[in-house]
Amino acid sequence: MKKVYIILIATLSLILSGCAAESHASENTVIDDFFAAYIEQDYQTASSYIADDSKESFISLQTLVADEALNTVVLKHMSTMSYKVISSTLNEDTGTIQLRLIYPNAGGAFMNAIGTMYVDASEGKLSNNAPEEVTSYINTLLESHLNAELEAMDREKEIQLVKENDQWRIVMTEELKNALSANMMNAIAELELMGVQF
Repeated sequence: MKKVYIILIATLSLILSGCAAESHASENTVIDDFFAAYIEQDYQTASSYIADDSKESFISLQTLVADEALNTVVLKHMSTMSYKVISSTLNEDTGTIQLRLIYPNAGGAFMNAIGTMYVDASEGKLSNNAPEEVTSYINTLLESHLNAELEAMDREKEIQLVKENDQWRIVMTEELKNALSANMMNAIAELELMGVQF
């Protein structure tokens, strides 16, 4: 009887440790699965790892990065995005994961292109150009800046998690949204403060 009791205790310990490992794996798995889908631009799959209350915010991000003017940048540079889980803190229904996230600074390149355009305009280089020539100039300028090798942003980010239907899901914070947009959200916010409307 004592031997059976020891076997049962050992089995229970093994089951409990297995459950704990599975729980730990699940919060890391949602991060791995989300980033794998997002980097491949499989936004439908990526969206399935986003918390219900953050779906609308993720759709607005998807709309931005799928924009025709930015899509080639996303395709070229998002494959350079990488991350490493540093630590995780989990409660019953919420949690946080600390990530080291490396992502391209397309927003910085975009602002540099805008700066060049302002300098050229202030020097009168665009004043006599026809509208289609100005459009061509802007497209060429953006292409030259955004298709160059971009600065890599290397930041620690806190990813918030929430449990829905016993599955961990990612909360789309503004900080995470900006990183996933390759810093374009910050660039757009800066331009809006300058009076540029999107």
